[in-house]
Amino acid sequence: MFAPSRLPNPIAAWRARGAVLFVSLVFLILLTVIALAAIGSSIQQERMTGGMRSAHLAHGGAESALREGETRLWDASEANLPFNVCGTAGLFNCYSFNPKSPIAKVEAFRNATSWVTDGAQTYATKDLTALGSGSESGNLSRNPVYLIEDVGIERPPGAGSFTQIGIDADEGAGAGNVTKHLYRITARSVGGSDAAMRAIESTFASKSN
Repeated sequence: MFAPSRLPNPIAAWRARGAVLFVSLVFLILLTVIALAAIGSSIQQERMTGGMRSAHLAHGGAESALREGETRLWDASEANLPFNVCGTAGLFNCYSFNPKSPIAKVEAFRNATSWVTDGAQTYATKDLTALGSGSESGNLSRNPVYLIEDVGIERPPGAGSFTQIGIDADEGAGAGNVTKHLYRITARSVGGSDAAMRAIESTFASKSN
């Protein structure tokens, strides 16, 4: 005897197709969420890398400005130029530091969180905003700026006529020569964009009169 054949149940088949479609949609949504998360993470990492690179460029620009300020002090000292007129029309357009009477533009330049150029010198050794050849990727958004302060004779309190660093300002002048002054150089620079900015300082000893 032959068993009676059963006709396919259209409702069951529809339900099966609906379940497959639902599972497929769930997996598609999960894959979309994972892909979006991966893209977001990649974009975030790229931004972080770009920010770190721009910060390094800003630091390098500020270091270059410090070196230019120190070189100007060194060259003037070697040439015996009378540049001890800081705060007026001196060779370096520098400022005489007085803790009892701070200069407003100097304080603003040293402490401001935004870009400040008032009273500062612009880095002139090379235009760092227009590097040529294969160095275009190292261009800065602005050229660095720096400011020089004469903070006075390098001599510790109560030391009499002896200088602090143990060397003579002029060869053969003896320990009583106190013509060597300390200069504070403050430099500012931005990176590839204005979003990254660095301000650094150095202290340089140079003859001042």
